[in-house]
Amino acid sequence: MIFSDYTIKELADRAKVSTATVSRILSGKGSHRPGTVERVRRIAEKMEAESRAREFGISECIGVLMLTYRDCLNSSYNSTLITSIVEGLAAENCTVQLMALPVKRMNLDHIRSLVIEHGIRALIVPEFNGPYSVSNELDRLGIPIVTIGNIELDGDKSEIVCTDNATAGSDAANYLWSCGHRRFGVICMDRRNLCHRQRVESFRQTVARLGGDPDEIYLREYYHIAESLAPVVTELRNLGDRRPTALLSTNSLLTLKLLNGLHDAGFRVPDDLSLLSFEEDRELAETIPPVTVLAQPTRSMGELAVRRVMKAIRGFESQNEEILRCSLVVRRSVKSI
Repeated sequence: MIFSDYTIKELADRAKVSTATVSRILSGKGSHRPGTVERVRRIAEKMEAESRAREFGISECIGVLMLTYRDCLNSSYNSTLITSIVEGLAAENCTVQLMALPVKRMNLDHIRSLVIEHGIRALIVPEFNGPYSVSNELDRLGIPIVTIGNIELDGDKSEIVCTDNATAGSDAANYLWSCGHRRFGVICMDRRNLCHRQRVESFRQTVARLGGDPDEIYLREYYHIAESLAPVVTELRNLGDRRPTALLSTNSLLTLKLLNGLHDAGFRVPDDLSLLSFEEDRELAETIPPVTVLAQPTRSMGELAVRRVMKAIRGFESQNEEILRCSLVVRRSVKSI
């Protein structure tokens, strides 16, 4: 194996030894621990294979494992995330193997067979629809795993990229409170999903901390995005003086449906009811009115997952979890009272 000084330094960084140690091991000189020798030679062989792959245009195959269901990519979050992952891997000269599996085939044995069949070097796992039961088993595949989303995993072997939904929920409450609102409503997706649960619980806790009563928050929970919001709009209309002055929506598709329903019922946003929502990729920027949002760094999550998986297959270590912040973007759907 013939390496340049630069490559020897990279090898030393990966193996966490000095360049002098690498040079002595590769030349067969000196006395080193067997484990150190084996680690350096293994990483050297991997780097040599990577060099040959680049020379002959052979790309690494990275799997993207996701649960498939009807219209699973027909949302801004899912489509934005997958697009950023595919673009990032393509820029790294990687082949992308999309592993879209139904529930009945989301098991470790089937996933292992796909990993072997396609020569997959690593997996990126976007958690689209709540935690998969198989997530805690994926480390048994023996390849790098990077998981995207606020999920609850046992142990510390998987790398996780997620958003700080707890802080975002608190930011939502603080902002609405600063605008003078004291009666709140929350329209959320299934709270068995950790990210939605964190958003709602943090919002309620912050309202309590500010001096409000979290038990008086109007709360409606949806288990499927196709459910009608007509009952919520009817309830809001019938609440009269007890109606919330501001609503928080934890999902941008819910927000779009809610806007249409409120408009049809004669509500004016923000004159009759202020609205704050989570957003994935500016899909609420052109509504009437444009909606004030907690913008999630969806594209950044995909890009970061790619960087972490590439570091992993090249032998570099990184922190177990990386948490990104949502950003408050003020538009015209919230008024001060």
